[in-house]
Amino acid sequence: MSGIAQRYAKAFKEAETFERNPYFQPGKYVVELISVKLKTASGESFVLTFRIIEAENPYESNTTPNKPGSFAAMVLSLKTVKVSGYSLGKIKELIALVFNVKPSEVTQENFETFCENLDMFNGSQFELHCVPK
Repeated sequence: MSGIAQRYAKAFKEAETFERNPYFQPGKYVVELISVKLKTASGESFVLTFRIIEAENPYESNTTPNKPGSFAAMVLSLKTVKVSGYSLGKIKELIALVFNVKPSEVTQENFETFCENLDMFNGSQFELHCVPK
């Protein structure tokens, strides 16, 4: 075994890998939430994986929406919270969809439930819109 392989053998054996899923293309989707994971490798972020149930592209863009039956991921980084609050806004929108309330009605308790029980939302289905940039 080479020196570098030997030095990193244990770390390599224990290294965590992640399935790469494409991100959402512009479109209107019905999705099923497959998993929510909190990653802390380079700052905290939520990684959400969805299965596409239905897809269409109502926008005037040249992109093709993700195909039904395929998987897509969404990463919501908490590093940018202090700058814009974008990711927390998206998390609030997701929680609103799951609890079937308006985003303005999502409470701190809903957010705590989300953070402490990430798996409880798996299997939830809802409509998701991804608009072109």
